[in-house]
Amino acid sequence: MFDACDPTLETHLAATAEAVLMALLGDNKDPFPDAEGEACEQRREQVSAAELRELPARVAEGPPSTPPLFEAGLEEEYLSILSDICCIAEGDELRHAMDLLQRDFGVCDLRDLEELRAQRHNRSDDA
Repeated sequence: MFDACDPTLETHLAATAEAVLMALLGDNKDPFPDAEGEACEQRREQVSAAELRELPARVAEGPPSTPPLFEAGLEEEYLSILSDICCIAEGDELRHAMDLLQRDFGVCDLRDLEELRAQRHNRSDDA
């Protein structure tokens, strides 16, 4: 979390906005150098004229036959968020996160949480 009135954040946002503006207005090819101060490699995808000609027809076909799976991975993300809360929270927030872990995942204490995370990690490695 951050404080919206944090002067460091405000300074960083101003510097970033200035760099973007200078990139748009100036001749600087890469206003965001890498850690060594050298210009970052630009990677551009080449799109053929034939592929561009096919695009209107593909858009006119409508949505794909199989919709994207927006719910994929939600359970793992939910577990990860609750785990992170347990690592940094105290008091009521920690108790609430632990209550949700017990209700939704059967975790009764932090040792169970570590075991559950290890099991899920091993399961994702097998997939």
